[in-house]
Amino acid sequence: MVFVHGILGHNTETWGKFPSLIASDPELPELDILCWGYRSGVIPGSYQAVGIEGQALMSDLRLFFKTGERLYLAAHSMGGIVALRGIVDTIQSKMHVNHPLTDIACLNLHATPQQGSMAANVIGWPLRLTGIYWVMRSFLPVQQLWILRKGAYLKALAADVKEHFGGAQPSTNMKIYAVAGKYDFWVSMPSAQGHLNTSEYYPVQGGHQSMKRPEDHLDPRYLAFKVNLEAHVAESLTTLCRAIKSASTPEARRPLWQRFDAHYHKMIARCAETCFGDRLLSDRDIREVALAFVDMGSRGGLTPQQIFNAVVTDITYKDDPRLLDDPS
Repeated sequence: MVFVHGILGHNTETWGKFPSLIASDPELPELDILCWGYRSGVIPGSYQAVGIEGQALMSDLRLFFKTGERLYLAAHSMGGIVALRGIVDTIQSKMHVNHPLTDIACLNLHATPQQGSMAANVIGWPLRLTGIYWVMRSFLPVQQLWILRKGAYLKALAADVKEHFGGAQPSTNMKIYAVAGKYDFWVSMPSAQGHLNTSEYYPVQGGHQSMKRPEDHLDPRYLAFKVNLEAHVAESLTTLCRAIKSASTPEARRPLWQRFDAHYHKMIARCAETCFGDRLLSDRDIREVALAFVDMGSRGGLTPQQIFNAVVTDITYKDDPRLLDDPS
């Protein structure tokens, strides 16, 4: 799980409770969380062009994560432009058939100005026209602000995104979703939605900053992200479970089970506790639950929590005499 902040943001502060909510959600597997940052500050020369930062993001994803590890991205405001630029440049360089792009399952854009920011227009044009821009460019991220205008840069990027993701044959299997703040002064709801259809777009309460700061697991600002994350996690889990079941030798199964345990051992333990009550759990109990979980997961179409519930039902009622054809 990778979070990318926006202009003048901070990698560990921008997202508030969001990373900890992901980490503590009992309905999700354990995910490695990276709060990725790039330079956007007031120190002279402290920031780079958006294209360079996009390349840096793709490079860091390639270095920090292994091939085959599914990646889920969430980007706020200009962070979404950075991510889109990096992804599009990777596609255009013919590197999209390689890691990390082959492993990015989804990108959630939070208040990303896909069609420009009117507030950036209001602030940027006077600076440009009065000449103050040339004085301030070394001290403020004015170049980054200028990109957020509804200008040629964003129009070209939007055209590239639509070309590679909006057609019948997208360049990658990665999905893009948009979340917009209903009271966002900086980025209008149509700009945040961009070319995405209504099934990929979620308007939520809040302004530019508060719309990505959920308070708890039931907060719509959290659920607007989780609903897509959960669907892509389900796809990844199905693939893993089928690989475990089809592996023909212990040597082939071992790394698959290790990968399964790394993400689901806490959920399996909790499932076993639910199935067997307060008794002291044995390794056999844990193994029975894990095997049932993998068997159910290999059928496809179920989220981890749905598999959890199904396994609990199956194990709890497997010896119930009421389910026998002849209860007597």
